[in-house]
Amino acid sequence: MKLHRFFFAILLLSCFSNLSAQDVQERISKLFTEDSTDIQTLAMYPAETRTKLLTASTHPDALARINDANKKSNEQFRKLIESYSKEDQEKIWNLTRFDGLIQKLALLNPPEGEPLEEILKSYPPEAQENARVVSSKFPSIAIDLDKQQKSFASEFDNVLREYTGNDQEAFRTLLQQPEALSLLNDNMNMTVRLGDLYKADPASVSKKMDDLALELAAQKARDTEEWKQTVKNDPEAKKELEESTKEYAKENGYKDDELTNVDVRIVERPVFYSYPYWCGYPYWYTTPMWTPYPYWYHSGFYFWQGDIVIIGQPSWYFMHWHFHNHPHFYHYPHLSAVYVNYYHGPRRAAARNSREVNGWVQENRSNLPRDFFVKDKAQPERIREYGKQVPRTPEQRDVKPVNSQPRDKQNDLSKPKELTPPREMAPSKPREPKNVQPARDVTPSAPKQGKEKVSPPVIRPQKTPKEVKPSPVPSTPKQAPAKKTGGKRK
Repeated sequence: MKLHRFFFAILLLSCFSNLSAQDVQERISKLFTEDSTDIQTLAMYPAETRTKLLTASTHPDALARINDANKKSNEQFRKLIESYSKEDQEKIWNLTRFDGLIQKLALLNPPEGEPLEEILKSYPPEAQENARVVSSKFPSIAIDLDKQQKSFASEFDNVLREYTGNDQEAFRTLLQQPEALSLLNDNMNMTVRLGDLYKADPASVSKKMDDLALELAAQKARDTEEWKQTVKNDPEAKKELEESTKEYAKENGYKDDELTNVDVRIVERPVFYSYPYWCGYPYWYTTPMWTPYPYWYHSGFYFWQGDIVIIGQPSWYFMHWHFHNHPHFYHYPHLSAVYVNYYHGPRRAAARNSREVNGWVQENRSNLPRDFFVKDKAQPERIREYGKQVPRTPEQRDVKPVNSQPRDKQNDLSKPKELTPPREMAPSKPREPKNVQPARDVTPSAPKQGKEKVSPPVIRPQKTPKEVKPSPVPSTPKQAPAKKTGGKRK
């Protein structure tokens, strides 16, 4: 009798265990559906980074305390430089992107400090130029910034003392990837739910993430090829994409020669440096901009011999800039039609682009013509007519009237110069700077220096990649963006 009762108890426990596992699976599916955009962003990071993100999500209290320290440090940083001109502030902010540079500049005056030019040898030209100017004009600012940086580091360490070595490693890794860390804090509801599920069934959550990463990579590869054909088949939209990219570059501080003299080795194996978490990204960006990417990262193509080489879809920043500047519908009607037809409706791999377009449609539906979405030859002209109207949404009321002069006559940007196609070159040896953010589907690495030339690359996404590199995209802003939405390092 006792034996029967024992097996009956085991059977009951087994039933409850199965129900519990089923409940976890249902909750995982629900979360991945309800927070699909941010979950997809997490899934697009490399597997090792995803594990760190999942580990950090199990400690929302630590995330909240780190976020508080971050806000305090950001405020102190701004106070240190608020009396300087915006141009000088930008130079100082850019210096923070390069690991160890602020600390080394702070030691210039003491006898143990290295000479400035010796320090700068190991940093890229953009850092060298800014460091010379800042050190000359504001010799003591590096000391103040170094103190603030160390103050934040001390608070960060105090938070981590309460956690295990594995948890500490996860947070320290994510500190070098501020976009990923800020994503967890910006959507705390998702983070708490994800962390609870990961604690309950880490294997199932990890597998779900891995499967989603592969699915997104395959979908993105298909979407990229489809996007290339879409642009190729619409010469008017292609021309407007080029012109809008020039306007975007001009508004966001890129130089003309960056559009005409692209170093294709950098496109193949880019290295990006992010603003660190302790000081944040510059306040003049009203959308999160942790990394100042080159123009081609945002446009999805680069200029080559008077034509363009498409490497992917436009970034979310670029899409946001296009749809939140009303005159763009007048000046770029064919491109606007392509965007609307391509991204409006069911989401694609570039989920944030779809969410941006769908969100804009929802906000402006009452002002849109009834036949705005009808796909026919007259659609671009209807969009152009819509662009002539006085903007009615609050964020567009102060926009300047549309200039009827053709866009190519308004831009003062020269046409791409003729470039000599270089020969093939072996891949360069990868570098691993701390503040590197991966771009699209290419592996970050520093290009070799030298006179060797390479052919213009054709970057094709892998159909079944083993590991997916992220294309970090920030959270959708709650306020209307200012003109400058995609930053350029100075």
